[in-house]
Amino acid sequence: MKNHFLLPGQWWLGQSGYLVSTILGSCVSIVLYDPTTKWVAINHYLLPERLDPNIPKSTRYGDIATSVIIDEISKKGVLKKNVEAKIYGGANVNEGNTLGVAIGASNIIVAVQSLAILQIPIIEQNVGGFRGRKITFNTSTYQTQVQFNS
Repeated sequence: MKNHFLLPGQWWLGQSGYLVSTILGSCVSIVLYDPTTKWVAINHYLLPERLDPNIPKSTRYGDIATSVIIDEISKKGVLKKNVEAKIYGGANVNEGNTLGVAIGASNIIVAVQSLAILQIPIIEQNVGGFRGRKITFNTSTYQTQVQFNS
C-alpha cells in the first residue's frame, strides 16, 4: 500500500492500493467512492464557503472543494448514481469558542447539503464532537480508520 497525506485545502483522486490520511479539527473531509469503477475522491476543506467573491476560488472552501471532487471523479467515467459518500470532521475543538462551533457545524452542513442536492447517499459519518480526529481511508477496502486526538 502507498501512503498519501492530505493537507488542508487539498484533494485526492485515485483507485485501490492507497492509504489516504488527514487530520481534521473543525475541517471536514468528504470521501466519494464508486463501488463499480473503484474510483475514490477525497477532499479536506477548512471553511464552509467563500463569502467574498473577490477572494479567488479555492478548495479550502467546502462548496468549491466538493464540486471539484465531483467534477474530477466524473471525468473518470463515474456516474453520480453509483457514488456513495462518507463525511468526517467538523469538531468544535475549542469548547468555549462559539466561532469554533460555528465553523465545524457549518462545514458539516455544507457537506450534507451538497451531497443531498447531488442525491449522493451518505453511508457513514463521524462528525462533530469536541476532539479532532485523524482519518485513514483504505482505497482497496473502502474502510476508514478514525483515531481521536486526546
